[in-house]
Amino acid sequence: MHICACPEIPRDAYDGAMSQNTNVTEYVTAGDDAQESALPWSYRQRPWLRYLIDVVSGAALGIVGTFAHRMGAAQNIPYGLVLALLLVALGAWSARSRDGVAGFALYFIASTTVLYFLALRSGDVLIAAGFASDSLPFWSQHAGYSWLFGVVVVQLLLLVFPRRFFSMPTRRVGRRKSENDSGTDD
Repeated sequence: MHICACPEIPRDAYDGAMSQNTNVTEYVTAGDDAQESALPWSYRQRPWLRYLIDVVSGAALGIVGTFAHRMGAAQNIPYGLVLALLLVALGAWSARSRDGVAGFALYFIASTTVLYFLALRSGDVLIAAGFASDSLPFWSQHAGYSWLFGVVVVQLLLLVFPRRFFSMPTRRVGRRKSENDSGTDD
């Protein structure tokens, strides 16, 4: 399984470049055990555990975003909504780069299920939506709907991006070869 869509550096080119005292970037592929440790922790787990990570992170970000999306709305500066949508987008990117479309689907289902469950069970307590007032700022009135629909829109936009956008280019910088490492015994 190839983790990175980036081209691999052939080993002979890597060794030749090392003899020229330059740093070389080496891309990691799964199956190369020595280099696989450069991947993030969640990428090195078994598939069932990676899928569980996708579900748990989707649910957690649905909860965190629900509580955070109204920050700044009363001042008409919706920084909480922006941060919550950014967190959901980053989580969706991670799920898709880690497990492909299947992991992305699990993340999407978990985040939207938790979000809409909280919206339906709490009434207007957690997600205030569906009211109009002349005395409240625009974002106080529309942050709830923006959060409810924004989560779905942001994740569906990420679904149409090409696969190369979701590669994990883990890299390791090679060690410089000094003059004492010439390989000959003095």
